[in-house]
Amino acid sequence: MTVTIEQSYINTFSSNIMNLVEQKTAALKGIFGEEFKTGEKHFFERLGSFTATEIVSRMQATEMQDPSHSRRMATVKVFGASVGFDILLDKIKLLIDPLSDYAMKLASAHGRVYDSEVIDAIIGNAQTDKTGSTAVALPSGQKIAHGSAGLTVAKLHSALKNFKKNFIDPNTTDVFLIVGAEGVEDLYTDTSNVLTSFDFQAGKPISDGSMPKFRGVNIVSSELIPDITPGSQARALLVTRAAVKVAVSDGLTLKTAELPTNNFNTLISSYSSVGAVRMEEEQVVEIAYNY
Repeated sequence: MTVTIEQSYINTFSSNIMNLVEQKTAALKGIFGEEFKTGEKHFFERLGSFTATEIVSRMQATEMQDPSHSRRMATVKVFGASVGFDILLDKIKLLIDPLSDYAMKLASAHGRVYDSEVIDAIIGNAQTDKTGSTAVALPSGQKIAHGSAGLTVAKLHSALKNFKKNFIDPNTTDVFLIVGAEGVEDLYTDTSNVLTSFDFQAGKPISDGSMPKFRGVNIVSSELIPDITPGSQARALLVTRAAVKVAVSDGLTLKTAELPTNNFNTLISSYSSVGAVRMEEEQVVEIAYNY
């Protein structure tokens, strides 16, 4: 008798992996706005600013403004991860366990590519203009030099001052610091004790391991930020929720197939698609530090 995986198992497995990606494995999931994509290239429209002008006389003619319109392009990539299953029923039933190794490992794979695509968009070139053919780099004015030091509270103050100059207020806008383990340890051991002292924190980050906040900034840990100089110089990323837009597919897709060359055992393949683009350079500050 041929044993096949029931569709209900597949649907449950797909839901389990998607929930794990959203809740655990993708650290940046939910931070930035997402739109469902319909093709390989996805364009996000940008609207320029308005200027309020003084009205100096009665019945003054209305001044019509035409703010600039531009667009940014995200290139959507497809990622896949597959696993083979023995046809034995006891092994197939692992599919409905949300904590099974299969669900956890596949979710981690898709979560990592999501985070990597977002981080690459933050620090890389943003494709702009009507066709997305012009590359815009993150300008030097949005970068804090390493200063031959680690990640310090003083650098965070400097980065936030940069935001203030761009009329970005952490008190009214969600702001996040994406940083690796080396940078987190630097902040914990900073001589100012801003992130560890009860005088500044409502929680107990040292005793309970919770991630503290700094001047309203949410700290998010990620080991996927590429070094500026491998092995010696890293970067942390201060961003707002509006800094990046993400194009995604309808969700995780699972496909199954019997493999006649492997005694008709079952192959399960998972696919996700994601693309991201930086929307405004002013909403990002890159902080370099040594380690």
